[in-house]
Amino acid sequence: MSSSHPCRIAIVLNSGLPPGLAANAAAVLATSVGRAHPEVVGPDVADASGCVHPGITTIPFPILQADGERLKHLAALAREAGLGVWTFTDVAQESHTYDDYTCRMGATSPPSLTYLGLSLFGDLPRVRRLTGELGLYNCCQR
Repeated sequence: MSSSHPCRIAIVLNSGLPPGLAANAAAVLATSVGRAHPEVVGPDVADASGCVHPGITTIPFPILQADGERLKHLAALAREAGLGVWTFTDVAQESHTYDDYTCRMGATSPPSLTYLGLSLFGDLPRVRRLTGELGLYNCCQR
């Protein structure tokens, strides 16, 4: 899939996550970006039999990896660069309801958060500049 879209999405996961938690983090982060930027989801399409398939992203995006400290630093740099940043933390992963998450997050100081992943959205060159040196997430190397 190719796109001429001027923006880029990148998901960066904590390199220490096991595959199941990594898949969950990536799904949550992608959902959050899609909610904020519905324009990146294409229209529904029909296959040759007429069966309709709901639209998917029009922007290819990589799933990358970095350690937890680099994720925090990357989030700060991305915010400074004016990019959209969504984070997925240990508080989110350990919460059983959104109310629990909201309450626990409100009581947690930023230095205490462990970043399990983040999504970046914005100008393609700026996203690439921040993520270009990161490797692809490889669940098989856990």
